[in-house]
Formats: sequence, C-alpha cells, structure tokens
Amino acid sequence: DVKKWFDEYHKVLRIFKIKHAKNVVNFDETGLRIGCAGSEEMIVPTDIMEFYKASLENRKSITVCEAIRANGSEPPPPFVIVPGQKVIKAWIAQELVGEERIRPTTTRYTNNEVALEYLDHLILHLQASPSKPWKILLLDSHESHKTDTF
Repeated sequence: DVKKWFDEYHKVLRIFKIKHAKNVVNFDETGLRIGCAGSEEMIVPTDIMEFYKASLENRKSITVCEAIRANGSEPPPPFVIVPGQKVIKAWIAQELVGEERIRPTTTRYTNNEVALEYLDHLILHLQASPSKPWKILLLDSHESHKTDTF
C-alpha cells in the first residue's frame, strides 16, 4: 500500500532528523548491452505485422549501479560491473577517468560481495560518517540488499 509506505518513510525521516533532500539517496542497478542503440524506429509497409532485426550475438552486457539525490545535486559516480576477471585498460573510455568504479565479476551481475563494495563506494562519495547528519538510502528488494552485512 503506497500510503503506508510514505507514512513509514516520513516517520523514518522524523526519527533520524533527515531534513535536507541532499541526504535522501535512491540507487538502483540497470543492465546495458555495449554497442546497442537505446531505441530505434522502423518504417515498414502496413501489411508487415512483425519485423525482426539481426542482432550481433557478441555484444557484452554490463550492469551499472547509479544513485541520485532527492535535491538533484551532483550524484555519486557510477559503479560499473563488467564480465571478466580483470579490467582491461582498452575498455576504459576517456570519459571514464574520474571517480567511477569498474568492478569485474565472472557473471557481470551484482552479488552480496559486489553489493557491499558498492555500498562502500556510496558511503565514500556521499561523505557519510557517524559524525555527519544521517542519510537515507532508498533501494529495491534485491537479494544482495537483504543480507545482514548490507
């Protein structure tokens, strides 16, 4: 129930005295295929009911973990999960030379270990610490977010 969720959310904000939107952070993961356009439109004759486009099967998939702040201020840098045992320097575009984290895994998916590394990444870049104001992290119910250590 949406109303119940927002009631609980506002209760938590009050309990932890979270008053500034910069301290409200939402994060999620998304899968991407390297080298594939986001969306395409095709113009075909009206009698064609279905249209299939050949796809290269050697495209690599990655997972990108990103966060946003409720006030729209600068977000923490992304955490990119790539398939493999190590990061190959040729994979890194010039645009990705800042604070982004690129993490290889054998699956390219998140797991409990990777989720904890991403949480550490967020804590660092959100400058969270016991001596600073509380922050709230909004997230989905992925299994890796439900562990005791997370």
